Amino acid sequence: MPSHGQRGQPVDTATVGYCPDVANDVAGAVPQEFAAIAEDLRIVADLLNDYLRDSHPDKDGSLAHADWSQEAQLGDDNVPDPVSHIARLILISMVAAMDHILGIAACVSSERVVFATMSLMRPAVVAAGAANYLLDPTIDTRERLRRGWNFELAAMSEQLSAIDQNTTPNGWTRLSADQDRYLAWAQAHGYQLVSKKARYKGTVWSLSDGDRTGGAPSEIQLAESVLTALGPRFGRTVYRFTSAFVHAQPHAATLLTEAPNAYDPQTPYATPLGESSAAIATWVSVITMAAHAVATNAAAYFDWDLDEWITVVDPIMDRWASLANAR
Repeated sequence: MPSHGQRGQPVDTATVGYCPDVANDVAGAVPQEFAAIAEDLRIVADLLNDYLRDSHPDKDGSLAHADWSQEAQLGDDNVPDPVSHIARLILISMVAAMDHILGIAACVSSERVVFATMSLMRPAVVAAGAANYLLDPTIDTRERLRRGWNFELAAMSEQLSAIDQNTTPNGWTRLSADQDRYLAWAQAHGYQLVSKKARYKGTVWSLSDGDRTGGAPSEIQLAESVLTALGPRFGRTVYRFTSAFVHAQPHAATLLTEAPNAYDPQTPYATPLGESSAAIATWVSVITMAAHAVATNAAAYFDWDLDEWITVVDPIMDRWASLANAR
């Protein structure tokens, strides 16, 4: 994400410039503010990974242990490891959130990258939202399994819709058989099956459990939930704004600012666009709030001690707040 004055001469500025017609040999340096933001993002992601690495479901007294202690009771020939299966979904969601945070850091510290920076923020929030939803410390094992299997069944419906049964019969048949096994396991353990027509073809299955109903939340609902501390509709707004970049919608450009320091005289009719370090600091603060929500629920689930998290992450958030307020 460079800022240039004359061709080949970097300018000391906090503006990120992007011009699609800039020649590849234009030299430039990433402003110091962006390198610092990227490094702090890596610290956040790495710390969350350290906590996750040290998580043990067999820790007595933890919610994780309460879930895992029921594995044998809840397993059968169709699904011998229902608790472990959903635990893997939680881990995948957390890893996906961390991976996208690291991707954002890579974009922030790279030259001539603006749209991709914003695009990666949506899946970071959604992945954090999924983990946060499944780690909810107020629910019991049955409800955690219901939520997790609803995610799994929704994903399977998506895969079955994407696979052409005629050109890939073996893969489609194997996936369909897995879905049948999962549904049989659910019925055998007292869950009620709910079906609805998929958007394109096939059926989307979900599980109800008495008055606990509803399938997997939408991505926008997950974003709202994980960012609820910032306001009841804040997550929805973040999701909508970042979606403009994910889908390369025309109005995405209107969310950026003109970057005059990135002007290239060889392309005088191209308008450089970018983001300021203050705006980026605001956006990554939102992403880190989502990660903090996950860390809080994971702490309750795995019995983490969050002292180190608070000691490390709070000063980072303070630095970003100072940068954001310096507009």
